[in-house]
Amino acid sequence: MKKYEDALNYYLKAYKLNEKKIDALYNAGKLYLLFGDIDNAYESFKKILEKEPNHECKKIVTSIDSLFDIIDKKIYEDIIKAVNLLEIGNYINALKFLNKVISIDESNDFAYYYKAVISEIFEEYHKALEYIKESISLFERSLFYAKYGDILNKINSSESVNAYNKSIEIYPNPYAYFGLAIYYYKNGDFEKSCEYFDKILEITTYDVSGECDKLILYSLIGKADTSNNLKYYEEALSYLDNLLSKNIEDLDLLKIRGYLYFKLKNYKLAYESFMDVLRINSTDIDTIKSLIVVYEKAGKYDEAISMAMNLKKLLDNNDEADRIIKRLMDRESSNLDISSPLLKVPSIYCKIDNVQYHLATLYKYININPILAYIYLFIIENLNIIEEIYDEDKSKSINNLINYLKEKLPIEMYKYCDSPENYKPNDEIINTCKRELSKFGFIL
Repeated sequence: MKKYEDALNYYLKAYKLNEKKIDALYNAGKLYLLFGDIDNAYESFKKILEKEPNHECKKIVTSIDSLFDIIDKKIYEDIIKAVNLLEIGNYINALKFLNKVISIDESNDFAYYYKAVISEIFEEYHKALEYIKESISLFERSLFYAKYGDILNKINSSESVNAYNKSIEIYPNPYAYFGLAIYYYKNGDFEKSCEYFDKILEITTYDVSGECDKLILYSLIGKADTSNNLKYYEEALSYLDNLLSKNIEDLDLLKIRGYLYFKLKNYKLAYESFMDVLRINSTDIDTIKSLIVVYEKAGKYDEAISMAMNLKKLLDNNDEADRIIKRLMDRESSNLDISSPLLKVPSIYCKIDNVQYHLATLYKYININPILAYIYLFIIENLNIIEEIYDEDKSKSINNLINYLKEKLPIEMYKYCDSPENYKPNDEIINTCKRELSKFGFIL
């Protein structure tokens, strides 16, 4: 009859008259959830477990206890520390923080994601696959399937296409489109590759402070490589200068700058870019080979021969260097070339910040446990996460979403109690969350 307050009172009275009526107290706890009263629901379930330690409400109580333990130990801070360390190349200390997170919260999907990224960087692809599969088993994020595709792509597995398509099926994020673009580029299907590069440039913004900066840069190069339109190289160069202004010693970016000037036949600036790399890393063989090509194209054979001599000192196989030197001395082509950066793309991953992490965690709970999601709404408020959102429209959007969820989640919490293992979230709630949370990056 939907007279829930009356129903609650009768259940509580039944339990008071006979404390063996565990079902009465359990139904009372469920109704407390329907009213959004987590405290009384939790206390009711705790009383049940004192009498029946294996009652079905055990999972609910355990999950709530675990959540508060996670919050008390502030593992969200450790995730952000790990991401910051990962970004500056301090992989070992990043791993220490990630392992600490997992020791407290085995279900932390992002910790395994970043462990997969580190393993990918070290080219330990078997390990990387194990970690990303663990992430996916915990929560099927579009982001995780995109990384799964990246790792499969690194080992030249055609299964990467399925992973990328699964990612896009969940949510069309640019990481998956980029993976497909690179896959088809490496396999010589430039038409398909170009289509996906177009898609990336369509759905990302030219914001060099954003997480998609390198996706945009590589996509501009991809457009140039697949269409032979030099204007895309010029656009990539302009975009690259903005990125280098933030980190003038990024070797990957300096090599890309050399490649772009080379493609534009500006051999003087190509030379300067590659020399900038050698000043930081004097033993970079690929860069030395690139300089030989630049000298050769500029008709400076003596300088090319001198650089080839340097190459000979670094190569284990002197025959290769000797062949290059002989050809250059005979004024013949060295048969070297400067390959596209697209053939050796470094690990690209989502660099999640504090706001994104908490919103991504909220989204996970909304999908798998609305009770934890409801609690997390108040945690977000208590941690003042919304105050860290400086965009007024986005801040307003999240405030509205929180109020919407406070209204909608109680009925979901009640439904969850009926069968936690088979719980399916409300489609309207999920779609609303997708729409609003996608404004904060591709964290779904």
